[in-house]
Amino acid sequence: MLYNVPKRCGVGLELKSICYLIEHCANIKALKHASCDLTLIKELHAIYPSFQVYSGEDSLVKEGIACGMCGIVSVMSHIILPNMRELLMGKEAAGTICKECAALCFCDASPAPVKYMLYRKGFCTPKVRLPLVEIDAEKQRFIDQWLQKNDNLLS
Repeated sequence: MLYNVPKRCGVGLELKSICYLIEHCANIKALKHASCDLTLIKELHAIYPSFQVYSGEDSLVKEGIACGMCGIVSVMSHIILPNMRELLMGKEAAGTICKECAALCFCDASPAPVKYMLYRKGFCTPKVRLPLVEIDAEKQRFIDQWLQKNDNLLS
């Protein structure tokens, strides 16, 4: 799977590069596209209709699926898996909690907010390794309030 994550890498994969890699590397079967540039996906599907593209942008999963993506490589599914499944199946009611969770998951350098959420749910410690740092007390408070408010909906 190719990873197109411009926010983390500082540069995105161009269509020409993706096409070259698909043509010359038989082991490349899919693309994780973590970008708001959905035009690239439409152009890629016009050239390679059966090539699998997965959304890597949690907050744009609905839009990505509408553009022909076949699924998602998701950060927030660690927190709200049933809700993500419902959203992917077209259930609009899941959209609100998914948007709220996305805002919290990415309120700081990932994976620190998600790690904190998993810690609050009893799965791990909140510790992260450098160069990442733990989230500040204000963000912890917002996350704690959201987790408490939505406890019955969370996986």
